Amino acid sequence: MKIHVRTSQVVILLVFFVAFFSTQIGITFAQVRNDAESNLPAEGSIPESSWGTYLLGNNVTTERNLRFGVSNDLYTKAEIQLWNNNTSQGHIYFKTTNSSVSPAVERMIIRSNGNVGIGTTTPQAKLAVNGNILAKEVKVKTDIAVPDYVFDPEYELPSLADVEAYVKEHKHLPEIPSANDIEKDGLDLAEMNLLLLKKVEELTLYLMEERRERTVLEKRMDALKERVNDFIEISENPQFLH
Repeated sequence: MKIHVRTSQVVILLVFFVAFFSTQIGITFAQVRNDAESNLPAEGSIPESSWGTYLLGNNVTTERNLRFGVSNDLYTKAEIQLWNNNTSQGHIYFKTTNSSVSPAVERMIIRSNGNVGIGTTTPQAKLAVNGNILAKEVKVKTDIAVPDYVFDPEYELPSLADVEAYVKEHKHLPEIPSANDIEKDGLDLAEMNLLLLKKVEELTLYLMEERRERTVLEKRMDALKERVNDFIEISENPQFLH
């Protein structure tokens, strides 16, 4: 193959395709434009039944993209695509397939705003996963205050009567999102964990208060038992009355 371009001129290569299959190479140029002479003969062939790699560039009015992948004679098997629609947006697509009879499909995308989507091409967050996640460890950093203030002596612990009334009316704990809210807006794990921690701390305070009340009642019961025993002893021994 030989490529010749007259000097001092610019060649705009709108579409090019390079494929490597086995020991053969296929090269294609299309819509080459310049203001002077250009000489871009390209020869090659691609076998009908083989595996190989390819590099495909596209630079047309509606979009620009660069694709690199592996393919057989029928389908793309894996591909990375850099895409731009002639605006400020530029995305990167990752495509794979585990089927011998179907082409690669989009598995992951990095969008122009930095959002990453796995299993979705429209991520609405920095990382959006449409599927299960298995991780050895997950750490969530948050600027939400950890509810240790619950143990502050000045913290006003809601009465159990107020909590009971709230639960009867709303069918969920105070400050905890309702089932409808979670279904509509999703679940913020950091916020929910801290809210649950707050409820555990409040529950701890209720139990501590109950223990104090129980201790007082036990002391009263012990005192009452002593008085009852004294009364029984006196009633069984009338001489103690004189």
